Amino acid sequence: MATPSKFSCARNICKLCLKFPLSKNSSRFYVHATSGIQNTVQKTDELESSFNKLVIPKRKKRDDLAVLRALSETVGKDSTASPYGYHDDPFLLPKTPMERKRYLLAAESGRKAAQLVIRTKPDVFLAHQNDEPKIEAYYPPNKTYIFTDPSEDGIMERLDQLDFKSACDMHKELIDSGKEVGLDVSNALLDALCYYNSQPPLDVIEFDKPPAKEEGSDNNEEEKQEEVAEAIEPPAPNEKQIMKRWIQDTWKEGEENMAQVLFESLKEPDSHSYNAMIRGMVKHGAHGKAFNLFNKMQEKGIQTSLQGYNALISAVTSIRTDYKDRWEVLVQLLKQMQAENIRPNVLTFNNLLNSLRLMEPLPK
Repeated sequence: MATPSKFSCARNICKLCLKFPLSKNSSRFYVHATSGIQNTVQKTDELESSFNKLVIPKRKKRDDLAVLRALSETVGKDSTASPYGYHDDPFLLPKTPMERKRYLLAAESGRKAAQLVIRTKPDVFLAHQNDEPKIEAYYPPNKTYIFTDPSEDGIMERLDQLDFKSACDMHKELIDSGKEVGLDVSNALLDALCYYNSQPPLDVIEFDKPPAKEEGSDNNEEEKQEEVAEAIEPPAPNEKQIMKRWIQDTWKEGEENMAQVLFESLKEPDSHSYNAMIRGMVKHGAHGKAFNLFNKMQEKGIQTSLQGYNALISAVTSIRTDYKDRWEVLVQLLKQMQAENIRPNVLTFNNLLNSLRLMEPLPK
């Protein structure tokens, strides 16, 4: 028996369609089906045209630390973690204040020893250096500058190396020559001067050099070890040295205070400049001057920052002796913060509680 051909099947279907015409519902279904097919075809054409117009963006240039920065943004800081200066081993974490002090002194001693090796034997140490990007702390201090002429870049270059005297001298040269220095550069220099009290930090211990050997003298092994030990171990500080260092930490007066000289040379100091001076004065013991400067800010209508208020709250007990006077100053500072819409943070309450702790008990 022969199988029906395609044409015969199509002919039979046409005959059935003529014999049984489409109803209203079936015609509607037919219209919807055809419209759906047309929409699908139209969307396919649009996709093909969009693929043809697809433009691949150019590759962005990223540094070697871009991935690490992206990962660090996904993880928040653990407020309950130990300070960064300690190791992560729970067994080695210090528990008492004396242990913390001893721990930090040991870490600082190791850092000073490493700096001594870098300064005394740079050729041996730098022969094994292969760091990328370069870590400046692993290299001997370099006092050569790229910008020799007075400029803002030269000021920032000297500021990065904590050479405050050269930075202030260059700033003064620019002002005397009639050139203007950006307020952001002046504020950056003022921040560093106020924080370090116009003197470079004592970051490197100056070790005494061993005495020069005479020609033809042969010392034994024990004498060599004693000389090295005397050269490395610094002498214990006496009371005069401690008192001298304490005097250096206090707020300087006159021309020695480069921060005050720089602040007075500014034509129009802004809120950042005033707040830097207040925080520096409080940090280095000039509490009365800090409140006098705060009163001048209030008279001129300059707003104090949150950090400035935190510093003033911590210094209230130093300018008043009576309990009621201290409490009135604290309340006045808090009301002023509320009037200026400054939201306190945890440090604000910590300084407030510490001031209350230092105050005398309430009179009965």
